[in-house]
Amino acid sequence: MNILIIGATSGIGHCLWKYYVAKDHNVIVTGRRKELLENMAKNFPEHTHAILCDISHTKLLDNALASIIHKYGQIDLAIVCAGIGELNPNLDVETELSTLSVNVMGWANAVASIYRVFERQKSGHLVTVTS
Repeated sequence: MNILIIGATSGIGHCLWKYYVAKDHNVIVTGRRKELLENMAKNFPEHTHAILCDISHTKLLDNALASIIHKYGQIDLAIVCAGIGELNPNLDVETELSTLSVNVMGWANAVASIYRVFERQKSGHLVTVTS
């Protein structure tokens, strides 16, 4: 099975990556932290394909999805669990806008882009984890 995990460098996404590579699935992981993605691919090169991607940028996400389809033919399962959170005791607006950009707009970009892929494939499963 070809599994895409968006937001795989930490937390739930990272745990899901470990689970699926242990089951010998092809796991495509995305995130914004290049070094962590590279380490994941290095640790399980036969089952992990890492793509640096910020889901708050639709074009980057669409390009990443196109490269996945080119390499694997299809995505069977997409799990969107990207998100950020920072303590913000002073309620700094820029911090909040950054969080919204990833956690709301990024989520919407990911769901819409993946839906279009699944629509073209005529199959696929989508799971999202949000807070």
